[in-house]
Amino acid sequence: MSEGNFEQILTFSLGGRLYGVEVAQIQEVVKTPEFYFIPRAGFPYAGAINFHGKVVPVLDLPALIDSGSERRDKRVVVLHPDLCVLGFTVEGIEGLVLLEAETIPEAPATEGEGYIRCRVEHEDRELCLLNVEKLVSGLGESRAPDRRTLWG
Repeated sequence: MSEGNFEQILTFSLGGRLYGVEVAQIQEVVKTPEFYFIPRAGFPYAGAINFHGKVVPVLDLPALIDSGSERRDKRVVVLHPDLCVLGFTVEGIEGLVLLEAETIPEAPATEGEGYIRCRVEHEDRELCLLNVEKLVSGLGESRAPDRRTLWG
């Protein structure tokens, strides 16, 4: 959600790093949903949830980036349906932050960083904003993506 000259960002941890997604790209954060097995889904899906009567596949984002952690937040972030019918798990949801729109670079952080849209400094920490559209479009590949090139 854009508030004047600010972007509201949901922040979360993955592999000891701080990541974020624009709130406008999120429909809801679901508390402790029941997971269901998805036959033949495999990597990188954690399962599916019943979200207001609809089946929503859930991406295991920590596994996709090979974070090395088994920790998962009990909540699932569900993307806005205009983007994709998809949710994802994270290691821990940190909270909401407001970033000045002019501090968010238009250009990608670095060539070859995969799903990272850009990097910004927030409260003495590096915040990696995800390129959700690229993440969603990359899921259509028939094989598991090379995790080394996805996250820089």
